[in-house]
Order: sequence, then structure tokens, then C-alpha cells
Amino acid sequence: MLGELVADERVHAAVDAAVVTLGGVEDVGVDRLERERDELPEARWRPARVSACYAACRNSATSARRAARARVLRRNGEAFSIRGRMSASMARSTLVLSSCCFLASFGLGAALGGPLGCGKDCGEWSAPEVLELGVDADLLAVAVDPAWDGEGTPPFYAVGAGGLIVASDDTIRSDQPVAVDLRDVGYHGEFVIAVGDAGTVVRASQDGRGDWEVVDVGVTQDLYAVVTNGQGELVLGEDVLLVHDGVADIWTPAPRPTGGWGSLRASFHDSYDGTRWVFGLAGVAWSTRDPLGTWERVDLDTDADLVAVAREDQFVFGSDGVILERLGGVWRKFGSGTSVDFVAADDLDTLLTADGRLLGLDSFPDGGLRRNATLDPGMTAVAVGYTGDSLQEDMTAIVVGAGGRAVALHYKACEVRL
Repeated sequence: MLGELVADERVHAAVDAAVVTLGGVEDVGVDRLERERDELPEARWRPARVSACYAACRNSATSARRAARARVLRRNGEAFSIRGRMSASMARSTLVLSSCCFLASFGLGAALGGPLGCGKDCGEWSAPEVLELGVDADLLAVAVDPAWDGEGTPPFYAVGAGGLIVASDDTIRSDQPVAVDLRDVGYHGEFVIAVGDAGTVVRASQDGRGDWEVVDVGVTQDLYAVVTNGQGELVLGEDVLLVHDGVADIWTPAPRPTGGWGSLRASFHDSYDGTRWVFGLAGVAWSTRDPLGTWERVDLDTDADLVAVAREDQFVFGSDGVILERLGGVWRKFGSGTSVDFVAADDLDTLLTADGRLLGLDSFPDGGLRRNATLDPGMTAVAVGYTGDSLQEDMTAIVVGAGGRAVALHYKACEVRL
């Protein structure tokens, strides 16, 4: 098994072969290995394995990184996580898994005592499954129940034009507690919270038993995003940032900086150094360790509209194909190889573009993008539900858009047998 293979010198050699240097720190680089493989004589590798086993194993390696929520690094031969969320043994296992994928692409499974067991019905996204929600208003945001048990299609809430709210679990229910557009929704503590135009905030119990409550938060600007922040939430909007104390149930505007916030759209918390980041149109970026304290304006060397983040990884996505990554407290541009506008994201494997593609970001440096699905233009938001163990996560993505359209896509992780 993986733990036993780590002790094998042949695997150590494979790991060393699957490492590239990035700024003095080594990181697995499977895509570079793919390029090197293509330069070798055909007799040195097996195309059948490249098209089947390698692709499945690579996606399992991506799942491993997603599950660990950390970038796996090596220095002085030891694997570790700079984000402090992965044990050395798990990091080492992920490195071995990536290396085994490399070996599979060359058809060298025999070097490990036998072939890699990669199934044919895994490691890929399913075709889109149309969800009939019974509405025709434009849907602008969606959130999946984080407590989903993995059975069937995950429960979710979608919100949109004219104050529409759609709840999907065992049944489909719709409501319209306000008349303004709602632009984001999320599961937060005991509530589902939605935000929208003209300072609108509405919430309801997650169990669906209560009515929607309209919350007076004391602002009139349009609100675009609501994100978890400790025991409360942050709400991002047009030149406004609200901080919600979930214990005291108090909504407080963060002190407005000189020149204003700009038009804020997305946020993440960096576990590496404890900073909270918010992003917006025209390359706006701010950071702080205290949302009600002083915020620092940060120049990210872009004027792209930064509209989405990967929730558990420090990536930001924007217009013109811009992808920025914060790694070890340092920002860098990630080569996307596209100029299409990103409109939404939830996970590194679910990047939604303005032309209706669902793309995945390879989990290795400068790995580029892969197409997971082609949807209709006009899809506006995506949310993902996860189930599975730490190395093999199954996923379901819910994508919504114009005219009440909604689809579900399912991803089954491969069972990696060595």
C-alpha cells in the first residue's frame, strides 16, 4: 500500500524523478513530466496507459490535494505542508501517488511489482444532468448543503432575479421574500443567508421550517457576496464591507478606507499567515488580520475584475483569464492559457467561464486548465458538494444560470490500487 511503498527505494527514486524546482522549494510537476514523456521515443512508453490509467491517476492525485487542502512541498527530501493542514505521512503519500501516475504514463507499473489498478469509470466528470426547478427567472448564485451525505443530488439553495429563492432537497420549493435581485447565498451556522441589491439581507433556518427574515443591516449599497468569517460572516458590496458577529447578531460596517473599498466581489482567509483577503473589480485587493481594524490595499499588478475564489485554496479568478495564487504568503500569476472571463468558482476543479465551460485547474505549478464539461453560455454560478475519504473524494457540482437553468455533474474518484 502507499505507506509501505514509501519505504521502497524504487518509489523514492520515482518521487525524485517527479519533482521540479520552484523558487528554491520543490513541488510535484506532472505536466512537465508529460512534456518530457512526449519527447521520448515511442518505445519508451505505452499510449494505452497514457490515455486511461494515467488520466485517472492524475485526477486522483488532484483529489488528494483537494482533500488535504494544502500544497505538498519537499525540502531536503522531506514532504511537508506550508499551510499546516497535512501530516508529513499524508503529504508523502500524495507525492508517491503523483509519482506512480508518472510511472503509469510510461507503462512502468512492473517496477512497483505490478500494474496500477485504475478503473475506467472514474476520474472523470459525468455529462450534465438537467435539474427541473420550475422557475424561469435568472439564477445568480447557488450553495450546496455542506452536510450532504453523498446520496443522490445534494440539497442546495439558488437565488436570483426579483428576489427568487429556490430550495432543492427532497422537493423543489420557491419563495420570493423581497423584490430586488439576490446575488449570493450560503449556509452559515444555523441559517441560510442571502444578500442582494439595495443592502438586502435575508435569512432562514437551515431546516426550512421558518419563514425568510429580512434583516436590517443599516446600508443601502448593492451586496454581492456573503462568506464565513469565524463565528460570523463578511458581506461584500459596492463600496461597503459588513462584519457580522454571529454570537451577538450585530452587523457592523468595517471602517471605510480613504478612497473607498471599490466594488467588492470575493474573499478568502489565508491559513498560512492568518490574513483575510477581499477582492473586487479593476484588480482591487485588501488584506487584514482584523476585519473591523485597519485594512491594507495591496497591488496585485492587475486591473482584471477579480470575481471568484477557490474556497479552500488561495486562488483568485478574474476577467481575461487571470488566475492569481497566494503561496507561502507570496502572490504569483498562474498561467491559465486562456483569455476567457471567469465568472464563478468553488473548487480548483470547478471554474465556470462566461462562455459556459466548466474547467479544472491542474494541481501542479503552471499545469494549465482542462475542460471538464461544456455547458450553455449564461450559466452564472457553481457550488460543489463533497463526499469520500481523505484521498478519494467524490463530488457533485450544481451549476445554475439564466432562465432558471440548473444542471448537476458528478465526479467519481478513482480507487487507486497499487
